[in-house]
Amino acid sequence: MYPEMYPPPFPAPPPPPPRPARIRPAADPTAVVSGNATGLGFGYMLLGRWWLAAAALTGTGLLGYFMTADPGNLWWRIGFGAWWFAMGLHGWILTRGTEPRRLVDTELPGGRPRERLLALGGSGLVLLAVLGLRGDAWLMVHGAENDHAAGDCGSAADTLASFDTAHRTAFGAMVVEGEKQLEACRILNEARAQDPETGAATITTYMEHPRALWEGAGPERAGMFFEAARAGGDVAELMRSGFEQLIDTLANDPDQSWRVRDTVEALMSDLAEDTPVCDAATVDAWLGGQTWEAPSLGEPIAAAADQVPPRLLACARERVDAGDLGGAQAAYLRFLADHPDHADAEAAAEELYDVEYQIEYDDVTDLLNHGAYCSDPSPWRGAPAHEGSGPHTMWTLGLSPEQYDFPGSWVSEGVDDTVLVTCVDGPSMGEFQEACRYSTSGGDVIWLFFYGARFDITVYELRTGEVVDQYSREIGDPCPGSFYYRNVDAVQSEYSNADVRDMFEPIQG
Repeated sequence: MYPEMYPPPFPAPPPPPPRPARIRPAADPTAVVSGNATGLGFGYMLLGRWWLAAAALTGTGLLGYFMTADPGNLWWRIGFGAWWFAMGLHGWILTRGTEPRRLVDTELPGGRPRERLLALGGSGLVLLAVLGLRGDAWLMVHGAENDHAAGDCGSAADTLASFDTAHRTAFGAMVVEGEKQLEACRILNEARAQDPETGAATITTYMEHPRALWEGAGPERAGMFFEAARAGGDVAELMRSGFEQLIDTLANDPDQSWRVRDTVEALMSDLAEDTPVCDAATVDAWLGGQTWEAPSLGEPIAAAADQVPPRLLACARERVDAGDLGGAQAAYLRFLADHPDHADAEAAAEELYDVEYQIEYDDVTDLLNHGAYCSDPSPWRGAPAHEGSGPHTMWTLGLSPEQYDFPGSWVSEGVDDTVLVTCVDGPSMGEFQEACRYSTSGGDVIWLFFYGARFDITVYELRTGEVVDQYSREIGDPCPGSFYYRNVDAVQSEYSNADVRDMFEPIQG
């Protein structure tokens, strides 16, 4: 028998290789921790954990936003510190016990992986940026403080207003300090931009601000009051307020005496160079009525005493030119009273005479033209004297010279040639003269009682405004041949033009 022959069996196919397990790329623990220390999730990116990287970026962004929006809130900064620490710790936990990849083509001399160098460099750059921003914020605030303390709030405000989002995020506490200082500086800048009197009120708000650093604010406030006084404000009130501020500054900080002195010296310099002369003279008058104990107040005023008389005289002359004769008269009188021995006293006295001459002339002209002289008799030194024999030209009030045919030599043609002012009150009912019997057209008999026409006359000399004569006269002829009956018993006697003229003969003779 032959053995059966069977074909050899086909070999079984080899089993498929096992599916390799998903292996995350190894990463250097130092690189991961350093990458997460940037706060931007770079460590998670090195591990390929992109969701964690996105979460890290989101968390850092939100915390950065809140720190920027509310830089003074410490809790946001504590929260950011905890978040930063947690990312670093998580990166260390994810990489502990692992060996970093060590590929020759990725190594640099010294055996350190490139990824470690990149991560350390990134975290270092972030750290340097934060430190740089914090240092810049510190320098800005302290530089502004120096400018502010020197009174240069314009420069300080410009510096403090330049903080940006990065500064607010990196050093919120310093930014908050700067913003408070900026608030104070803006108040000071606002005061300086306002009119002096309003600015003096605003600068008080600055002085009460907790971040006010300008030690010269008090003297500057006083200077604002002085400027308002020099501009024609309420001199007494403004000057009083200014010097009260200086006295208060000296009481609270004697070391400020040099600033106080500078402020008073500036006032005296401005009075001489940059103030309308009459406004300056008004300030001088107020200063002259004060006494000062502090040398820093009194000495600058005393040193400028020689400026006062010329300013006062110049003011008097300026008022004459402006037509303010009353103001000029007051200035001349004060000059002569306060400085009788001044070199210009004689000239001032002559100018005062001319001013008073014109004032008197204007006064009597107004009184005469308005018929008010008799109730307010006033002198005019330029009128002709009442002396010698008449006639004496007169201005008559109370009756019309033309109506009674006064001689032309009695009647003045104007104020300039008036010697006398005669004030006539009348006619009024005088004393009884006579009772007369009359028959009416109807045949009735009546009795009428006639009384004199009474005139009261007062005569003033215009040159002195004084009474030179005063008398009363009664004129009139009773019982005329016919009479128009007016159903009255008491009748004032009729008189002629000659009767009226005769009353004035005594003052014209």
